[in-house]
Amino acid sequence: MFLKNRSSILGVDISTSAVKVLQLGGNADRFQVEARALEPLPPGAVTDRNIADPDEVGNAIRRAVKASGSSAKSAAVAVPTSSVITRTVPMPSDRSTDEIETEIRMEAPKYIPYPLDEVYLDFEVRGVSDSNPDTLDVTIVASRRENVEIRQEALEAAGLKATIVDVDAYAVENAFGVLAERHPSIRPEHRVAVVDIGAALTTLTVIQNGTTLYTRDQTFGCDQLTNNIGETYGLSREQAEVARRSGDLPEDYGSTILAPFQQSVLDQINHSLQFFTSASHYSSVDCLLLIGGGSLLPGLDAFIMEHTGIPTFMGNPFEQMSAARRVNRNTLMQEGPLFFVACGLALRSFDHS
Repeated sequence: MFLKNRSSILGVDISTSAVKVLQLGGNADRFQVEARALEPLPPGAVTDRNIADPDEVGNAIRRAVKASGSSAKSAAVAVPTSSVITRTVPMPSDRSTDEIETEIRMEAPKYIPYPLDEVYLDFEVRGVSDSNPDTLDVTIVASRRENVEIRQEALEAAGLKATIVDVDAYAVENAFGVLAERHPSIRPEHRVAVVDIGAALTTLTVIQNGTTLYTRDQTFGCDQLTNNIGETYGLSREQAEVARRSGDLPEDYGSTILAPFQQSVLDQINHSLQFFTSASHYSSVDCLLLIGGGSLLPGLDAFIMEHTGIPTFMGNPFEQMSAARRVNRNTLMQEGPLFFVACGLALRSFDHS
């Protein structure tokens, strides 16, 4: 949201453990995956979603772009939701975009606890206010300049230009919009909890009618499962990660390690849902959508649905998309939930608002 351009772009998702790149083609009626790749990051390159070593991240991005076969030079990247300040304010509905921008610049110090020269500031008109048809809900978004500029630096190290810097939650919202349009069990009025189970963090984002109602991070992720595998079977972290992804583990793995971890995931989801209901006037969600590396654990969606009673689905944004000849469709479908944020970023190529 902070830097904008509407040319064809490469979505670049920088998480704690890996870089995912994705390029989309086609149109809103039929998107096509033109290029995709995933490149692991060395430990410490990204900590708590903050880039600690932009050169290492840049090198990983460069390798991912090369592996994908994309020739794109423009990219969209996201800052963590936890690093931005958002405020939704009412504006008279007769204001033009330029008038809204001028007024926001004047009023921003009321909402942003930093000097304006230390932040990137942007806004998005969310639509007519539910409480007053004569006003618009306008969301102000601000991030410290260093959060944006270090991502620009990493992309530049990979030979890319950051033409859009977005926010993780809005990228999830964007990808969800495409998936929900074509999903047989999700309707626009449903409150959907999107659960992103990453390496170190699990994020719950509640979306309804295309708008994010709530988002919350918890320090919990698949790293705990990897560490448990390593400690139990005497494996290095790298060996444990390979074994977890391949499933090449002893027979007692399911009962001694996987089952307790699934229970921990369930506990985290229940806690986040409790925070959501206590912080809002909503009492429940209509369904759960699992994304991120943890969502790929065999049987996790069925386990969560059984124990919550909430319809639970895998969040694969590619199910209704075609794929270019150079893209392995089997791999694409297997890894779809990993590319949810990258998909939301790549979709900015088609955003003409």
